[in-house]
Amino acid sequence: MRAAIATLCAAVMILIPCGATAERVSLGHSGQTVLIPAAGHDRGEWYQNHDGTFENGYYWDHGGCLPPYAGGFAEAFDLGGGLLEAADFWFTQIGVYQQGTSMDVYVWTGGVSAPPSGVMHMVPDVTGMEIPFWPHVGETIVEIGRGIRGEFTVGYWPDWPGQQGQWYICADENGPAGHPWTNIAAGIGYPAGWNPVSIVFEDCRALGIGVLFTRDTSGIEEFPGGGQVVESPTWGRIKAIFAR
Repeated sequence: MRAAIATLCAAVMILIPCGATAERVSLGHSGQTVLIPAAGHDRGEWYQNHDGTFENGYYWDHGGCLPPYAGGFAEAFDLGGGLLEAADFWFTQIGVYQQGTSMDVYVWTGGVSAPPSGVMHMVPDVTGMEIPFWPHVGETIVEIGRGIRGEFTVGYWPDWPGQQGQWYICADENGPAGHPWTNIAAGIGYPAGWNPVSIVFEDCRALGIGVLFTRDTSGIEEFPGGGQVVESPTWGRIKAIFAR
């Protein structure tokens, strides 16, 4: 049955030529998924809004994916003060266009009581994601090391602007409600900018994004990365500040 589902997904995707204008893509299948944790998942305390199972996967492609982060997905948290040590992302693919594309990982301010706003951290050009085939989903852990003083949003932008998408962020469609966001490109038929994922993918409750977070309100000023927020939204400006 799983092989049949994967074959059907691949057949549907092949019908969409590379020059098509399709912008929102979901797997459109539910069922039992198999989680493949990454090395290092057993350290510290992870927080997530999903329930540990995933029923779907999403991405934006072609005109829906543009820099600096239109076409990105994110999940918001409010854990008080502490150190955001790392983030994890649960991805899957169907193997039609997967080519090892990189992603940029972001931390924005806000996201719980209001939409995400300023960029306060970025890890550019993340590669080496080991993304299995649906219904297997794989975890990618990205180290961050950022002091946090309130609500924040963690997410990513896939580096395939104007092109066919390659892999999906996994989605929880039957768990407790989280704070899932997507940044929508202008002029494609949806409200532009940050919007709840359910504006586009109506069944989404939470995304497969979590954080490794150490709660600590003492000494927060000494945590690395505290304070700076990028005001300019340009891709080059953000990368110039945070490129390592």
